[in-house]
Amino acid sequence: MSQFNPAVLPAFFRPWSSASLIRLGQDYDGGYLIDERDVAASTALLSFGLNDDWSFERDFLRLRPVPLQAYDATLKPRYLFKRLWRSLKRLKPHEITGSVHSLIDYPRFFSGDRRHFRTYVGLDGTAGYVSFATVMRTLDQTLNGQSGIFVKIDIEGSEYRILDELIEHGGRFSALAIEFHDIDIHLAALERFISRFPLKLVHVHANNHALINGSRTPLVIECTFSASQPTGEPGTATLPHPLDMPNKRNRAEIAIRFE
Repeated sequence: MSQFNPAVLPAFFRPWSSASLIRLGQDYDGGYLIDERDVAASTALLSFGLNDDWSFERDFLRLRPVPLQAYDATLKPRYLFKRLWRSLKRLKPHEITGSVHSLIDYPRFFSGDRRHFRTYVGLDGTAGYVSFATVMRTLDQTLNGQSGIFVKIDIEGSEYRILDELIEHGGRFSALAIEFHDIDIHLAALERFISRFPLKLVHVHANNHALINGSRTPLVIECTFSASQPTGEPGTATLPHPLDMPNKRNRAEIAIRFE
């Protein structure tokens, strides 16, 4: 297996360079590169899509203890019990330890101003979902219209349903870390979003859990947008970044070039 698996993205994904990137979250899947200046400037953390991993949120709040509002309908004690039971049947000590930790840590972590809403983010009127506008109204009961909101999104394709709302509210964000899925069939929407979103794209990472298609396009990518001033010009960043890790640890990392 080679060290890097080559992939290609259109030039509009070319990120601005920033010397202030840090990695938050666990090793491999669940960690994101973000600008540390955006953390310092944040007044709240919105997080959509947790599964059983809130390591990013924990690392963020250690640096900047602000209110957290997290949305994920999947995450509930019953789900964590099922994860533990499956890991026990597989007799994998690492999985068992992680499942036990999540089950114990969940009620400890999500308390006080660290709130978990058991719903998905997408479209109002769809069972089990709320819109981004509803999320913002709920958050403003705490923030009273303040800016400096850090947003992290991994919602398995529903991100395309809220792109216009992200643009609308983007002037209030300190940063956006978002995972885009099936990008080969959404390139036009993504080009429009990047051109209209008020924050600058400062990092791109391909998720190696997903495939690369016949045109060498990685199907899932993680993007970081920052309200802070870039420290370099677009296209000068080397990808993968030295702090990047493959999402799947036993598979080659994906190296991106732009054309």
